[in-house]
Amino acid sequence: LEFRRVLFRSDINLNRCKLISTEGKEVKIITTQVGKNQFEMKIIKATAGVYQLQIQTKNGMITKSIIVEK
Repeated sequence: LEFRRVLFRSDINLNRCKLISTEGKEVKIITTQVGKNQFEMKIIKATAGVYQLQIQTKNGMITKSIIVEK
């Protein structure tokens, strides 16, 4: 996949987002705020699979599993 767009809502203040593959490699993403509590994450050159999304906030780190599909 060359480019995937993900929209999500969050009421927390995001400092940084990272997307990590099952091999431990960081996948390039661009996260922008598109509304008051809405964010857009563009995933660049990710193949289909399971990834760990790490969200850094002022209060610590949140980690969630996400699935990228074809």
